[in-house]
Order: sequence, then structure tokens, then C-alpha cells
Amino acid sequence: MPNLATSKINGLDLYYEDEGHGRPVLFVHGGFGGVESTLFPQRSAFRGVLPGDAFRTITYDRRNSGRSGYYLNQYGVPDLAADAAGLLDHLGIERACVVGDSLGGLIAMTLALRWPQRVELLMLAETAPYMVRSTRFTTAALAASKVVPHRLMFRVFKRRVLNPPEYDPVGPQTPESLATRAERRAEYLRKLREMPADDLFRYSKGLFRTYAAYVGYDVTDKVSALRMPVHILHGTADRVVPYRAGQQLDRLIPQATLHSLDGAGHGLFYYEPARALATRLLESNGS
Repeated sequence: MPNLATSKINGLDLYYEDEGHGRPVLFVHGGFGGVESTLFPQRSAFRGVLPGDAFRTITYDRRNSGRSGYYLNQYGVPDLAADAAGLLDHLGIERACVVGDSLGGLIAMTLALRWPQRVELLMLAETAPYMVRSTRFTTAALAASKVVPHRLMFRVFKRRVLNPPEYDPVGPQTPESLATRAERRAEYLRKLREMPADDLFRYSKGLFRTYAAYVGYDVTDKVSALRMPVHILHGTADRVVPYRAGQQLDRLIPQATLHSLDGAGHGLFYYEPARALATRLLESNGS
């Protein structure tokens, strides 16, 4: 059974699951977090991927996500990377394989650039050297957030908060999974409208802080410095982070190897071929 715990990491409550024995592998999940992830905390897509007799798999909910605590002051991707390093410290792990999925890939790359001695191998799944471009709208929104009281901004955008956009589904799609998704969507909207205003404000502000952390953050000019083995996994049918982003990372990182998964969309670790590939790659780089 996994060890399920919440511990103080860098001054905030971080929820994590620690399972198996052997070479440590830290998984950094994607998504922005916020209210939906907290209302419906999900089992990590990476849990159960690796054999527990050979690997120690650590998954966790990033700050402002899922079952972890919320931090409402401004922060950046380097702070999220420091949370990951702090979790390794807490667990007494000096060196680990690090798997960064989607938005988590930027955190994993930042961790590997800042503390290369702690990363034995880097696996980058369906990610890119930048994820959220700075635009006129985002620039204006971030500037407004520094001068307009957050409670006022929340009231202005509350209607939108209560009617969030519906994103493309991830992973293989079946009639059963689509039906479950529709049921969850209806339940999510119901819970949003019943949520106490202070909770809705906190979760929404946390989501905004995470989004703001990624705006304009770009490691394109830095990743060539990575020296550990790097494996890039990307689905050719990914519509969230296009396949060309994986190709770009492959060009930018001299010693990287790109592994293409034909026909796979976003949510790679819900696909059995991707899970099997990740296992083979980590096993083949054993020490």
C-alpha cells in the first residue's frame, strides 16, 4: 500500500503518495490546478505505472492543486521546482529520476537546470519549453492584478468562474469515459454554485496565481545545458501540446531522445503503450 501523507514543504501543505521500493522516481503532474482539482482530486495517472519491487514512485499534488495547500501570493515556476526539491529533501532522497508531464514538464526542466546533481534521468512527456505565451490580454490582466483588489476582480469575473470552459478530454476515449465525463461536469457545476464564497475565492485566486506563474516562462535558451539522459515522449495526435513541441525539445536538448507514440493524444499515461514505454526506458537506464 502507498504511504499517503501531507507534510510542510517550503511553508505549505503538500500532499504526496510514496509507493514501492527501489530507484526513486518523482512524477510532476500537469494542469493548472485550482477549484476542479480540489473538488475532484484524482488518482495520479502515473501511479501503478512502474513495478513496485524495482521503483519507488513518488507522486504529489502541486501547490494550489488537489489535496495540497493554497498559496495566494505571487510565485513562479522556479518556486514550483523548489517545492519538488523540497519534497525530495523531506523524503531523504538525494537523487531521483524525474518525470514531468505537460505543464509539469516545465517544472521538471527547471528542477534539472537548477539542481542537476539531483536528477539521474529526465523524462519529458507531452510538454514544451514554453506553455503560456505572454499576450496583450495576459499582460493587462497581470498588471491589473497588482493594483485592483483581488476581491473586486473576483466579483467582476465571478460569472466566468461559475461557468468554466470545458476542455478537450484526455486519454483514450470510450463511450463509458465520455459519459462519466459528462456526469462529472454536471456535478462540478453544481458544487461550484453551492460552494461558500470564501472557498471559491481562495481556489480561484490560487488557479490565477498558478496560471500567472507560467505566463511568459520560457526555457528555450536554457535546456541545451541539460547533461543527464533525457527522454521525450509525445503523442502524434496531441491537440493540447502539439507534437511539434516535442520535436522542438528534441532539437534543443543535444542528448535527448524523442519517442513518438503514433495516434496518442494528450494524457499520455492513460495510454498503455506510453506506460509500457516509460517503464522500459527507466528500467534500461538502471544503475
